[in-house]
Amino acid sequence: MTPLEAISASPIDANSVMVWAHATQAFEGSLAIGDARYGLRRGHRKVVPVQTDPAADHTIRQLVNGLSPGTEYSYAFGTVDRQQKSILGSVKTAHTADSVTGVRFGFSGCASGEYAPINSTADIGSQGLDFFVMLGDAAYEDDYKRAAADPRGALNSAEVDPPFDPKAPQISSQAYIAESASGMAQKYWDMQNPAIGNLAELYKRQGILSAYDNHEMVDMALEAGGGPRSLVSVYDQWPDRAEGKRSTSFREGGDLASPNVLQNQSGTYLNQSPEHQALVNAWFRAMPLQNLGLVNAPEDPRSHGTQKLYSAQQWGKQAVFINVDTRSYRDAKITALSTQQVKGERRVSENDVTGVEIDQATGANLRTILGSTQLTWLKQTLLDAKNNGTTWSFVALSSPIDITGIPGTDGNFTDGEGWVDAKSWWGNYRYERNDLLKFIADNGIKNVVFIATDDHEARINELTYVPTVRTPADLTNGSLHQKLNGVFSVVASPLGASRPYAWVKDRKTKADIVTAANTWSNELSTAGYDPVGLTSTTPGFVAVRREAIGGHISNAATPQPIDFWSPDTFNYAVMDVSPSGQLTVAFRGIDGENAGTWPAIDGASQVREILSVTLNPIG
Repeated sequence: MTPLEAISASPIDANSVMVWAHATQAFEGSLAIGDARYGLRRGHRKVVPVQTDPAADHTIRQLVNGLSPGTEYSYAFGTVDRQQKSILGSVKTAHTADSVTGVRFGFSGCASGEYAPINSTADIGSQGLDFFVMLGDAAYEDDYKRAAADPRGALNSAEVDPPFDPKAPQISSQAYIAESASGMAQKYWDMQNPAIGNLAELYKRQGILSAYDNHEMVDMALEAGGGPRSLVSVYDQWPDRAEGKRSTSFREGGDLASPNVLQNQSGTYLNQSPEHQALVNAWFRAMPLQNLGLVNAPEDPRSHGTQKLYSAQQWGKQAVFINVDTRSYRDAKITALSTQQVKGERRVSENDVTGVEIDQATGANLRTILGSTQLTWLKQTLLDAKNNGTTWSFVALSSPIDITGIPGTDGNFTDGEGWVDAKSWWGNYRYERNDLLKFIADNGIKNVVFIATDDHEARINELTYVPTVRTPADLTNGSLHQKLNGVFSVVASPLGASRPYAWVKDRKTKADIVTAANTWSNELSTAGYDPVGLTSTTPGFVAVRREAIGGHISNAATPQPIDFWSPDTFNYAVMDVSPSGQLTVAFRGIDGENAGTWPAIDGASQVREILSVTLNPIG
């Protein structure tokens, strides 16, 4: 075998793919790629000379052009003498824009080494996916340890520190930056290592697309990329109650009580710092991504000159996949504008958030998650999809856009925590969220599906918005919200990360989860918001099927909240669009596991369908 320990590839367009590999040492050889129907036989393959780049962690990134649309290709690397070969990978080119065909892809994210081996995708090779979206948090910066009883032996991977001097975080030496970026790169390799993370099969069995999220940015160190450099002038440490260890991070938002933080007018941005750029480059080295160059928007200093991480790709007439960057341009999350106490922690209230998002004199948006350049691009991309007759628009976000929030640690959904997810659109960026959804409604854009992970649960929801916002309080007035027809949010659980909700860790029964779903739905309704899930009268609704849970059996004629929610599983979502345009969303996965349990690496037999929903596009 070659010294290549991981391979992967990404579909670029209908005629091109990017093939990638990582080696443990310098490697020089060739890449062979050919139509999967013929394997890599002579006469049916291209052979391209390749070599690792020592300045890029011994990775290979090779663009291959001149391929056929909608075709599955096999690829492998070999030594110059062809005596040693890598494992075999697979990637599919995109369908042409006028092709009337189906598309089938998967997505999830949140893969932590503390929960490895990651068994939730053990059946991925049998799913026939056109591509898979790693929707953020492809590795965690936290340390992880292997249990002493684990037959694979001891493992202690050190926590990756932010690229700053912890005693003087305003100082960033090249040594700190290099150490942090190198540490994150190693985390990515670990997750693809069959002996550790167990995701090698996921990365090689179909093309990979990827989104950038907070753990790629060493969690809170740089997660507000559109915030000012002053955000990291204070370095905090506090006990982490859940894990029994100390965590390190930076104060943000309202903790600093600075208008330049809440609505960055400082003229400096984290996304243009050498620290941010180094971590983005580490992520690029670890993924088969095409470098899209820099954003050219001189009128928008927040975005101008930054690495472009957003793009759109047509997959036949039925679908366009739109990858959005919700990290690089966002204002800092507001974590403590008020002194409201929730379980001993300071939390922001709804009115605090909306009061700083909108200029009450002009109605202008004062806080952003996308940045003005990307927001304009996203709106135009959705409008173009409508105008060219594309059936479904799939918009990949690293932060969920629905309103449900997260239940409190005791399962109570109205104790303050449910409305204060400071990372989400609803928690901290409500005006821009509403502006985007209003654009979709005003322009009659339908059949839009926003996909995300990050909340460590699986759920499917309709989306609502306020047609006319007169005051900040209107955004949180549930009676003013209206549903968008044919616009949905699909959130997948983690592939393997902290158990969904602390109260699930407490071994709540399946019946408790059903009760919690009903409680959640009722409390949302009482607050004037749309309850979780769909109904039999939802436009386009065809069917729902869920595995039995706590005595509940799904019935498509009378769907219940639990039919659209799974807070106790690790899973990935499969989005299957038929050639006629019908969409089926299915979550596949395993029961959630606690860190350190170290289940057997071969988990394919555990993976099953948890729930699925079928929808027809609406006109």
